[in-house]
Amino acid sequence: MRRFILHHLPSPGGSSFILLLALWLLFFWRYLAGQASFPDGDFTQQFFVFRNIAYRALAAGRLPLWADCFFAGYPFHADPQSQLFYPPIWISYAILKLLGYGHFPLFALTLEAASHYLLASLFTFLFLRAELSDQPAAISNQPSAICDLPPLLGAIVFTYGGYLIGYPPLQTAILETIVWLPLLLLSLRRLSASRPTPHALRSTIWPALTLALAFFAGHPQTFLFVAYLSIAYFIHRAALDGRPWRWTLTRLAAIFGLLFGLSLVQLLPQAQYLSLSTRASLSFEELSRGFPLGIVKQFLFTDPMWSPLYIGLAPLALAMLAIAFRGVRAAFWLAVAVVGLLLSFGGNTPVYSIAYWLLPGYRLFRGQERIAALVSFSIAILAALGFDQLLRSISARTRLPAVIVALAVAAATVIDLYSNRTASNLVAPFDPYPPFSILDPIRADPAPFFRVQDDARMQGHFACGYGFKEWGGISPIRPAAWAEFDERAPESLRWKVIGMKYLITWKNGALTRENELPPAERVAEGAAPKGDAKVYRMFEIPRRAWLVHQAQIAADRNSVFAALQTPAFDPFTTAIIRDPQFAIRNAERPFAAAPAPSTLEDSPGRLAFTVTADSPALLVVSEAYYPGWVATVNGQPAPALEADAFLIAIPVPAGPATIELNYRPVAFIVGAIISIIALTIYIALFVASRPSPITNR
Repeated sequence: MRRFILHHLPSPGGSSFILLLALWLLFFWRYLAGQASFPDGDFTQQFFVFRNIAYRALAAGRLPLWADCFFAGYPFHADPQSQLFYPPIWISYAILKLLGYGHFPLFALTLEAASHYLLASLFTFLFLRAELSDQPAAISNQPSAICDLPPLLGAIVFTYGGYLIGYPPLQTAILETIVWLPLLLLSLRRLSASRPTPHALRSTIWPALTLALAFFAGHPQTFLFVAYLSIAYFIHRAALDGRPWRWTLTRLAAIFGLLFGLSLVQLLPQAQYLSLSTRASLSFEELSRGFPLGIVKQFLFTDPMWSPLYIGLAPLALAMLAIAFRGVRAAFWLAVAVVGLLLSFGGNTPVYSIAYWLLPGYRLFRGQERIAALVSFSIAILAALGFDQLLRSISARTRLPAVIVALAVAAATVIDLYSNRTASNLVAPFDPYPPFSILDPIRADPAPFFRVQDDARMQGHFACGYGFKEWGGISPIRPAAWAEFDERAPESLRWKVIGMKYLITWKNGALTRENELPPAERVAEGAAPKGDAKVYRMFEIPRRAWLVHQAQIAADRNSVFAALQTPAFDPFTTAIIRDPQFAIRNAERPFAAAPAPSTLEDSPGRLAFTVTADSPALLVVSEAYYPGWVATVNGQPAPALEADAFLIAIPVPAGPATIELNYRPVAFIVGAIISIIALTIYIALFVASRPSPITNR
């Protein structure tokens, strides 16, 4: 990768590189100087929290596969927005560890997001410089700095245009996925222009690795857009270079085959989780939401909140010039822009319905307006083509007018984009999880285990931020089992089995939605991030685990919830399971009161207990059931069952026993093994082969 980039990189003292760096500092110096921050929201409550979860685990020598601070347990590694395998973040983690940080600071995430804008401008410039270098009638009588202005303009327009500078930094995964698009296209361009070589597999290394970086960046929807555009562009370039269809298709197959092998460590768990999440049941109406048709006015006018289609008036005029004069090259990017714009309207046009039914993976994602990233990128390319065309026509007469026009257009564009950048993204530095007095009783509670429920008073993922465990969470990809249990289980029963000890609410009392009032006391009242709140402490002692001596068998989840909704159901004496092999019925005789299970270890992804049962029983654990939990009883493998539609249960024999639960997901283990093998083979082939000659056409 380093050798590939350096092949196209300007010299360190080059004016183009200095200008890109200067513009980046112009747009982001306040962030870099600690005088500004991105606003509160997903940036802090989702991505900052996820960075902290991952960093704390890795710093402690543990791979963060499971998180226990929200949703009563969560397969952290399977959520693509955890970005657990995104290499640039590893650099941040390593630097912070060397500096002795015990947590992930917010400034590190701010710097991470800002640095990706520099990468976006650099990669786009490199791609456009290559694209424009093979144009006939080059601007040979102009200084090199003027020749570089068209690709520089395109890089500026894409990087600091309305789309990328507005919404994506708050959704860090979107920004960090789309950044790799221009570098990917540059690698595909070089592959298309390469001479025949016996090492065909080696020549696909850079496209495959760049695609892998975009995939691990953590936004599957944006990655899908990147993948589709890369395929279209490679076919387009191969046609321009006179490549036969067989050559084109075999290279594409090699690239995506290698990508598949490299990405399985994330792809397999992600696919499993998506199938078990609420995303699996979204309707067409929910998926088809996109821009209103009136958004097209943003080509000319900005919006104070977000202007995803605005690229500046001068670049828009240059893009129109390219459409008029640049032939097939402009036609390709115009087609990308038009198709992307139509798809961004979602169900407001019939184009989305076609994509929904025909394109693989398209029906998995909502928020169709995000494809505006390709619209912005395409128009930036057209603006560069148009600027190049303008300078060619002027330079045919004399040098001075070309220099004046070039500098005027570039300066006007920078001023326009800088003055219209999204001001809402520039806020004073703040503590995303400041101290609130209403949380003091929770902080002071010495109990080793309890959970908190928030009724829309606190920040998203507040428990992770303050060091608690909670029932809720704001991750957009929610476990379907959690959502169903939250909706269908009686709230008073749910509070018992999840160990809910504190309720943060706006209500006058710890009132359930069934209008029950469990014994509780108000322990705090005051300001909260989303309004005044009251904190209630339940009298019932939370249980991390408990023994039951009866296991009722249910045929399906509906039957489970029917049993849970029975008024006489007691979750601490009976468990509802769906595996008849582990039915337990011992109601004919009373049982001596057995000691409660003792917790030996309680960390994310690992639990251990000791119990003493006077007959075969089930140990029910207050943790979210998910495929991948592995149990042992006295060192011997034991099944980990789903109990009560949400919890984990382990059969235990009579007598003393030690039970261990470890989260070891098969999807992750298999994916990691295949990815390591693929990477090893890939490196071996790369090292063993000789570099293939490259020509620029």
